Amino acid sequence: MNRKVGTKKAKSHTAHLNEELVQEGTAELGKFLKMYSEGVSNLTMPSRFIDVIWHDMLENPEEYEAFSNKFAGMVVGHEPIVGEGKIEWVTNYEKRFGKLNSTWFMDQNGRFNKKAYEEYQKTGVWRASWDCGPCLHYPTLNCQ
Repeated sequence: MNRKVGTKKAKSHTAHLNEELVQEGTAELGKFLKMYSEGVSNLTMPSRFIDVIWHDMLENPEEYEAFSNKFAGMVVGHEPIVGEGKIEWVTNYEKRFGKLNSTWFMDQNGRFNKKAYEEYQKTGVWRASWDCGPCLHYPTLNCQ
C-alpha cells in the first residue's frame, strides 16, 4: 500500500507497523465509515489499531475526504465518545461483511489480543472500551 494518506508527522504513528496489517486496518476503517453512512447506530471505535490509522488520515484532510467519500459517500468526522461494554454494531458488520477481521483486536502497536478474539469467535460477542466514534459535523473533522 502506498501510504499517501497523512502527513510526515502522522505517518510516524503507523510507520513502524506491518504494511500488510495497515492495509487490512485501512480496509476495515472503510467498512466502518460505510456502516456509519448507512445509518448503523451505536458506532464506536474499539480498535486502537484502526483508530491510529484513522487519526493519521485525519492529519491530511484532503486525502481523508477522498477516502471517506470513497467508502461512505460523504466525509465522516471523528469525535470523542468514551465507554466500555458490548460492541453493539458487530451484528450489523457481520451481516454486511462477515466475521470481524483480526485487526479489530489489535492495539495501537499491532499487538493482537488473542483472548478477546477467541471470546468473540466462541460467542459472537465483543466487549471492549472505546474513546471515539464517527460524527456528521464537517469541515471540523473533530466534531467536539
